[in-house]
Amino acid sequence: MLHTIPKQKEPIIYNSFEYLHKKTQNWLLEISFIKTELNFLKELISEHVIAICKSNNFKDAKMFLTGIEHEILLNSKLLKSIKKHAINLALLTEGVYLSRQQEIRKNHTLLKVEVDNYTENLKYIKKQTFELILKVMKKNKSKKLLE
Repeated sequence: MLHTIPKQKEPIIYNSFEYLHKKTQNWLLEISFIKTELNFLKELISEHVIAICKSNNFKDAKMFLTGIEHEILLNSKLLKSIKKHAINLALLTEGVYLSRQQEIRKNHTLLKVEVDNYTENLKYIKKQTFELILKVMKKNKSKKLLE
């Protein structure tokens, strides 16, 4: 008896260019917001720099500031790549770049990995920065209570 094997459905990401374009627009919003978060973290560390120096955590703070500056540079590059990809997807949706369909889909997959990695790096930097600032703030609070 012959059995037919049901065809595997392709992931949703391959169903429509509109879906890809919507995801790309969401990335743009997310990465833009992350830039604001990075600037906030930078200001937060700067705000507590004197206390950080007194608490012997200056090396950590300097490392975090360097990491934040690096992420800000990556943010600009990633935004440019995503904007270019969004334009390509818009043209693909209009039927202009149909011959480059596979290349654009592959680029979308690579960008997804980059965005995911970028957001994971940000989570790590935020966690470390908040822990450092919290430690400094607690130390300052205890000093004020003793005075």
